[in-house]
Amino acid sequence: MGVKGEIEELKEELASMNVALHKASEVLADQLDELVKIWVRDTFSFKGFIHRNINLLKKAGSNHQIHNVIKDIMKQVKIVNERSKRYKVDDISVRRTIAVTVDPRLEAMYAKATELVGIDGPKNELAKRLMDEGGSSGQKPKIISIVGFGGLGKTTLANALFHDLKEKFDCYVFVSVSLNPDIVMILRNMLCRRDGCPPGFSEVTGKILTKCGGVPLAIITTASLLASKPMYSVEWERVNDTIGSGLENSPDVDKMTKILSLSYNGLTSNLKTCLLSLSKYPDAEVIRKDTLIWSWIAEGFITEETRSLGTSLQDIGESYFNELINRSWIQPVDIGSFYDQDGQVHACQVHDMVLEVINQLSAEDDFVTRLRSDDHQAGARPFAGQERKIRRLSLHYSNKTYASSPEAREHLSRVRSLTIFGIVDPIPPLSSFHVLRVLQLEDCSSLNNNNLNDLSELRHLRFLRLRRYSAAELPDSIWKLESLGTLDIRDACQEMIMLPISIVKLRKLVRLFTDGVELQDGLALGDIKSLQELVGIYFAPEVIKEIANLRDLRVLRFIVDEDMVLEDAYFTECILMCLQRCTNLQYLGIKASFLASCSLDSMQQVPSRLQGFICSDMTMAAFPRWINLSRPSCLTTLSIKLDVDTLLPHHLQKLAELPSLCFLRLVIVGERELEKISIPSGAFAFRCLRYFHLYSPSMFLKFEPGTMPKLQRLCFRLYNLIEAKNLKYCGLDKLQSLRHVTIECMDLVLKNHHEAEAAFRVALKDNPNHPSFEFI
Repeated sequence: MGVKGEIEELKEELASMNVALHKASEVLADQLDELVKIWVRDTFSFKGFIHRNINLLKKAGSNHQIHNVIKDIMKQVKIVNERSKRYKVDDISVRRTIAVTVDPRLEAMYAKATELVGIDGPKNELAKRLMDEGGSSGQKPKIISIVGFGGLGKTTLANALFHDLKEKFDCYVFVSVSLNPDIVMILRNMLCRRDGCPPGFSEVTGKILTKCGGVPLAIITTASLLASKPMYSVEWERVNDTIGSGLENSPDVDKMTKILSLSYNGLTSNLKTCLLSLSKYPDAEVIRKDTLIWSWIAEGFITEETRSLGTSLQDIGESYFNELINRSWIQPVDIGSFYDQDGQVHACQVHDMVLEVINQLSAEDDFVTRLRSDDHQAGARPFAGQERKIRRLSLHYSNKTYASSPEAREHLSRVRSLTIFGIVDPIPPLSSFHVLRVLQLEDCSSLNNNNLNDLSELRHLRFLRLRRYSAAELPDSIWKLESLGTLDIRDACQEMIMLPISIVKLRKLVRLFTDGVELQDGLALGDIKSLQELVGIYFAPEVIKEIANLRDLRVLRFIVDEDMVLEDAYFTECILMCLQRCTNLQYLGIKASFLASCSLDSMQQVPSRLQGFICSDMTMAAFPRWINLSRPSCLTTLSIKLDVDTLLPHHLQKLAELPSLCFLRLVIVGERELEKISIPSGAFAFRCLRYFHLYSPSMFLKFEPGTMPKLQRLCFRLYNLIEAKNLKYCGLDKLQSLRHVTIECMDLVLKNHHEAEAAFRVALKDNPNHPSFEFI
């Protein structure tokens, strides 16, 4: 047959196996035959065997060697396919679902506690029990328990109460394990649309709500599932039938498990794989979106084969992340870092009940092996007698040595992903992980470079995250990680970390995430031509010159050290050189709060693909000329700080003409009080703006009819009570899409909190949307 013919035959056999796996993945787990479940589990494990042998193929030097490798693979593939025929995997019947896009009603599902409708009654009742008649807390500690099963809304109620009462205490803290959605908005927008139930859906909607039993988490999960179905009552009836007729008599976990399993069935096979990877995280963990997406890519869950024309692997990861939010598997979280205050979701959490279901599904498929400290304390031996192959290992430990035991080491050689939460001392020997692709150490505070000596053995490592890294410098041997694509050392214990000169040998490094790194003399960062994202590097003229050589750079976020003395002209020259040469740049962030001002006045043009410009803690001496001249059509995020004397009415017109602007933050400083300026209105003025933050000593803007037609969230900063009372004259009632307003109160306003709140209610009372608002 020859080597070429053998390769073609192997491709056909693998394609057949993949089709069978895809069909099995679209059937509810409780509807699969047990033999089929075993076949699916073993076949997923078989993928690791294929990857190892493909690596051997790359190293084969002759046709004879290639023939032997293909022969070994073919033998195993035929065994798998014969078993699929014996178990009648092909006879599985699948009713396909229509893929969903990102739901635009996402924010309403995860509203803050202060925005919820109907919470005032129970919140006030709890406040009465906690506080004395005079509104004080008294001297004695009080404990009130809010009892109910998971997903009921207990945390949301407690959170709302916390925000109402915290200012009455000298010290306060709130510890939350999950976030909860706005149930009224879910019922209105997801199940029944905005203006009521469509004709013919009232009866089936009532049946589904009855089965949900008023449980918030059950309602939003079912609503997310229904949103992915065709708008036919018969489809909703099928969902109702699948949930089960006896669920209304089961008040808690069984009901949620059934609904979540049904929702899981509606996911594509790729989404299921990404979802199951969440089982490696502990309860209430805040998970960064970028960490999640790039670990998916590193493990091969998102590949070039899944990429369509004009999209990147990052784009696909973003769509997977958004769809998991849309289907209520994960909940968006705002982690509130300097760079991430741009109106986008940058992190998520998993509700404890949802995580429990994900863990069960993961355990059934041997997808992730979780090992916790209490397992060891209880005498459990999770590796003992284990016949299955461990591909992904997650350790939740604190000062335990069990993960380094000889019993555990035997199972590490085929692990592709290792995640460790908490302090593990000692760390499992990294040299035992022969095919490791993803390494996440979420607490490195007890480790030093000696603990990572054998890091260089991980030749297949593609993603490395070292959180709370305590050493002042990365190990020099890091250059041996020849496959490394992502290096994440954010949240380090050190304020500044030194990069070794050898890092330039990482020819496949695409992303470097830090909170502050400095380059050694002689480190030619520009030699890492593969770099596309560089975050948290300290500014220096020689550094900028190196960055200017990174022609594929997409994201640049740098910090200017407060001890550095810079002339405005020289700083501008450095930035200009970088922007002129990094023509593919999409995002630029500058953090330099100590600089009194910087004009960047000679910057007349920015890269045509620039989507984000964040520079709101460094005062610009003049309105950016590049906005006037180049009008960047791709710009979606803009955050700038201006002196009050430089802002003119026509500058707002220039901002209004930016066709793609979605998020705008204006920080105005200075003593002079501005005269009222009407915000430009019309069909093409701020046509896409959804988020607007204004930080100014005085409220100088006036909203006219038709202004900012898509604006949903508005944020003000108030410095005195007079400004709060004057808000009723600024035209908030003219913002037709406004859903929520946030007021950041300075100390003077907080002393008159109730008066400011009353004034704000007056300002919003005529808005037809009746937006919610909060003081923070």
